[in-house]
Amino acid sequence: MEQLGCIEAPPSAQMKAKLLIKRGAAVALLIIEAICDLHYWQSRPIAVGPAGPLMPAGLFSRTWSEKQFLLIGMGDSVTAGFGARHGYSYFDRLVSNPPDESADMNGVSLRTVLPHLQSTNLAVSGSTSGQHIERQLPRLPGV
Repeated sequence: MEQLGCIEAPPSAQMKAKLLIKRGAAVALLIIEAICDLHYWQSRPIAVGPAGPLMPAGLFSRTWSEKQFLLIGMGDSVTAGFGARHGYSYFDRLVSNPPDESADMNGVSLRTVLPHLQSTNLAVSGSTSGQHIERQLPRLPGV
């Protein structure tokens, strides 16, 4: 039985040179991209320095109110906590500090001064202002 098919001619020197140039250009682009990424992340450090002014610890040394409060998070990825571990977003930190927080921040949270605080975070990454009203407001408890 005879096998049908195409027989490939060996690549010419010119084709080999073009392939080598294309591969070299691809490698060069990957190296340039890696250098740019490294420069970007090195020149823009994350989580360095205070996030805001220092709060006097005395403000959080006594209860502000015994009433019930509901803290509502509405917004996009920032409020949703995109990129942050569970319990480490800014919204989570407003409610209560993570267990491994720096010593000067222990107890500096709303749950400390509002013992009956409840919270719900309705934020959705990628949402827009109009969607906050259309999609997040209806999800409020009791609405």
